[in-house]
Formats: sequence, structure tokens, C-alpha cells
Amino acid sequence: MGGAEVTREFGVTFGDSEVKTATVVTCAHTADNHGRQSVVVVGATVGVNWADSGLSEVLARTHGVAYRLADTYSDVLRGANESINEQMKDGRFLSNRWFELSEEVPQEQPMWSSLVSQVRRFRGVRGVATKNMVKVGANVLYGTFDEGQRVRNTGLDGFMDSATGEMVSWGGNLVEWDASGKDGGSVRSDVEGAESSDQNVDIAVVLNQILARLDAVEGRQRELLAKLDEVKGEVVSKRGTSFFRTK
Repeated sequence: MGGAEVTREFGVTFGDSEVKTATVVTCAHTADNHGRQSVVVVGATVGVNWADSGLSEVLARTHGVAYRLADTYSDVLRGANESINEQMKDGRFLSNRWFELSEEVPQEQPMWSSLVSQVRRFRGVRGVATKNMVKVGANVLYGTFDEGQRVRNTGLDGFMDSATGEMVSWGGNLVEWDASGKDGGSVRSDVEGAESSDQNVDIAVVLNQILARLDAVEGRQRELLAKLDEVKGEVVSKRGTSFFRTK
């Protein structure tokens, strides 16, 4: 495949009802030190809320960060770079794995709008991917009608037409939702079964809450240290007198 073809390949997998996440996977061309063609694959994971009207943009921006990193690393990893190899071995290559989605450029937003709309319809969609990326864990193929016909008997549960944006179920393993989260309707609820939303807390959301609290604690520590410096200054300025007052 050419470089442009590789960058069009993508996959997305969805966490279950208790771990509401989506992982978008994309790739780019690279090469080893002998010039042999290879690929670098990047996956980016984000917390999802199926009731969020802006979910398609969230996934488009998640696609954006995965695409940007894959494109950047395709050059960084090209050839035999011993320094990079050592960084990858000991975990220093990507030490900070948190990215601000608001700063990322959305990729393929119309496609993500159609995909989110269709995934909301069906129970049982573990993921959607192009034909060369289905092994990331997807059970629905995204592609042309001809591609769908060629792989229909390979164990996939469905097909989403890239031209029409419509998803169809193969073999009955994908069943439509109704508004309450039961079989036979048209809309996927925020929580599968729509009965335990309090328990089905997204790990990513919890981690973000913890980080926010840590930031708040760190801010409070800075305030207290500044106050302590102020008090120390008052103490030093009043030394030599018979009386001084501290706050």
C-alpha cells in the first residue's frame, strides 16, 4: 500500500458498559535501517458518553491525535536509531501520554458523525475498522460494498458502507436498541441496559477527576508556601525588637 492509502486505514474499538471508552487506531509508513517498508501504529483512548451530542467530534479529535503522532513517529522511527530504541525499551519514548483534545485537529468528522449514529443503533458493536485494521478488535467492517461482499464470511458481525454511511448486521449478532436499551429499537442508550449508570463509571473520567484534584492540591500547596514566605519575611524584618507578631 502507498503512504496515502495507509493513512486512510483506521480502526475504533469500544469498551464495555462498565468501561466506557473508545480507542482509535491509525498508522503511517516508516522503514527500517535497510529501507524495508514498515508501519508505525498508534492508538489513542478517550472516555465516551453515548448521550453526548458532541461525541462524533470527540472521536474525530481522538483520530486527529493518533494520526498526528503516527505521522510524526513515522519519521522519528525511520532507520536504526539506537537512541530511540533505548527510549522505547525503558519507557521514556512517550513518557507523557495525556493530550488535550481541544488542541487537536479533527480528522474525518463527517465519517465519525455517521459512525456514531450507526453504532448507537446496534447492540454488540465491539469496533469498526477498515479491511486492513479489523484485527485491532473490530467486528464491523468499514469500506465499500465490494469489500464487504469479499469478507462477509470471515467471522465479522456487520458492515458499514463508506459511501452511504449505513450499517447492516450479518448473522443476527448485531441487534438494534430501543430507547430503553432493550433489543428491537433504534437508539443505543448511554449505558447498556440503562439500569446502572452510577456503577458504570469510565476509568478515563475517574483518572481525569483524580488529576484535577491533584492539581487543586498542588495549587493550594503553592498558596501555603507563598504565605509561609510572607510570614518568614515579617519575622526577619522584626528581629532585634522585643516583640513581634506572626500570622
